Amino acid sequence: MSNEQLIIMHREDLEQVMSDVVKNAVLSALREKAEEETELDEYYTVKELAAKWRMSEQTIWRHVKLGHLHTVRIGNRVLFHKSEINEVGNLKYTRKRESGPNLTV
Repeated sequence: MSNEQLIIMHREDLEQVMSDVVKNAVLSALREKAEEETELDEYYTVKELAAKWRMSEQTIWRHVKLGHLHTVRIGNRVLFHKSEINEVGNLKYTRKRESGPNLTV
């Protein structure tokens, strides 16, 4: 005893059903992609942040290491949240002095 049923359809009706299923799947995938891109628009990459602050990527990583900047990992990507970066403004690294690095905000 099984609950299997055989449905008989005209070819045109089957094509319409399959077309609707494919359209819905594609639209769903496009919506997810757009949401993902919107989320990523809220972050800077290291390269983008270095260009914004006109400093090298190495200097950005130095600030991360010193704890001045916080990173967010999304997949394999290391990103910086735009709201936090806008609050910080700009970090400029000057040469080390005897008392340690001189950072200006």
